[in-house]
Amino acid sequence: MNETVDVVVIGGGHNGLTAGCYLARAGHSVLVLEKESRLGGMAMSAPLIPQAPGHLVSPCAFEDLFFRIGGVADDLGLAAHGFREHESDGWMWLAPSGDSLWIQRDVDKTVQDIARFSTVDAARYRELMQVAFRCVDIFYGYLTSHPTRTDKRQLASWMKTLVTDRTLRSTLADMCTANAVDMLAGTFESEAVRSIFANTILGSPFADGNGFTLMNTTLLHRSGIGRPVGGMGGIVSALDRCLHSHGGESRVDAQVAHVTTVGGEARGVVLANGDEIAARVGVIAACPPQAVPRLVGHAFPQRIAERLCSAPDDAWGIGQLTVTVALSEQVELPLHASGRDDVDVRRPTLMAGTFDSIIAAARESMLGQVPAQLPWWATIFNAIDTTQAPEGQDVIDLYSPMVPSMPHGGWSGARADAADRLVEQAAPLLSTRLAEMELGRHIETPADRAERVGTTNGCIYHVDFLPTRVGPLRPVRGVGQYRTPIGGLYLSGVGTHPPAGVSGLNGKLTAETLLRDRGPSATGIGRARRVLASASASLRR
Repeated sequence: MNETVDVVVIGGGHNGLTAGCYLARAGHSVLVLEKESRLGGMAMSAPLIPQAPGHLVSPCAFEDLFFRIGGVADDLGLAAHGFREHESDGWMWLAPSGDSLWIQRDVDKTVQDIARFSTVDAARYRELMQVAFRCVDIFYGYLTSHPTRTDKRQLASWMKTLVTDRTLRSTLADMCTANAVDMLAGTFESEAVRSIFANTILGSPFADGNGFTLMNTTLLHRSGIGRPVGGMGGIVSALDRCLHSHGGESRVDAQVAHVTTVGGEARGVVLANGDEIAARVGVIAACPPQAVPRLVGHAFPQRIAERLCSAPDDAWGIGQLTVTVALSEQVELPLHASGRDDVDVRRPTLMAGTFDSIIAAARESMLGQVPAQLPWWATIFNAIDTTQAPEGQDVIDLYSPMVPSMPHGGWSGARADAADRLVEQAAPLLSTRLAEMELGRHIETPADRAERVGTTNGCIYHVDFLPTRVGPLRPVRGVGQYRTPIGGLYLSGVGTHPPAGVSGLNGKLTAETLLRDRGPSATGIGRARRVLASASASLRR
């Protein structure tokens, strides 16, 4: 089959779909290609447990921390396409003793909860948040803008703040240079506060620049956290409907084998089944950037290709394991439910693991060993969104942020044992009858994620989130502005700026860059196709 569109997008994750929506809205004919049988990539949600088809699984992303601050939902009018979300109840650390620490949206109430463990930490937390809010205005203000086209007035305002605010400068310098272990141990004294922050570390706690862990609760306080109805896949479904409403198209089971180039210009793609799709305007690679040199071949400059292929992804050898468990009944959290009368403890995202045990797990993971004691998060999806499991039952996402990217002998041999260990260690805090209530489970190791979404080591950010991998340095110097040395070939996805999880900003900024370079649909053909497609869809309904 040979066909022609204006823009081909490689990758049907949320960023690929977002880019497609903006381009289709500008009048271009757009085709989004996804190699898997479902759209969504790391934001995918689906009934993946055969024994429990009514339980929804979100194997990677599960909370909206960044999508709401990016403004994409409002910009694209996704509410009209079915996007809705509930407000999360924050994060709660479960102490082995039965006590708990609740980080909620209200800073004052969070400080009061911390004071039960340490009045010193409560005061330090309040001081930290005062600085962190000023920091987040700069840091996330930059992350939500183009890496090299920041508004001059906004830039001047940020510079003035940095020059006049000595405390902010000092805090930012510490976060950019220190590791998470030093920052947490040097800031807080209580095990509870150290532990809940340690549970939010992504990657190695020993990596310089991971001191930004101290900012991990800031957006929860500033903007809150959303739980999309239908899981993170609710965002994906709304984006797909938006794309089609503007005349765009998405296609699954469509793996791209090669990007065709002529005279240094991207001219389309060839699929694994031999189909050829020509692109009049451009091609967007909304996939892990390490895969782009392979897709383009010798047409890609060797120096940039080598940089992309070696871009760090879980470079310290620490990955994440997710086990989603479908249950025939609801868990009661026997040690912690009776200890709180201010919140239903099933609603926050729950965290378990002490500061010391998390550091030990990181060391074991870096040695290629599945930790003896796994730190974990537990999110009871249907506690907030009742559509995700049958009434009276539960679907629980158990997530460990500290496992080896590749254990000795590979994940094929360690997969089942690691999942069993995670479920068994979570059971005493969730339910003593967890094993007998289990209907089935879905496991996603770093190797499973790598196979599903195309990353090298299953890195959830495609490229490690480091101070040296932001802005025009992300994914590598030379392609940090969404453009590549191949004319008409653009990069998108979370491996580009900004490294902000599920935000949609990567797709939006890539589309805006393409439109700036190539313009909206000049002939009106794309807009005519859009109208015809919409009319055809209405007739089919």
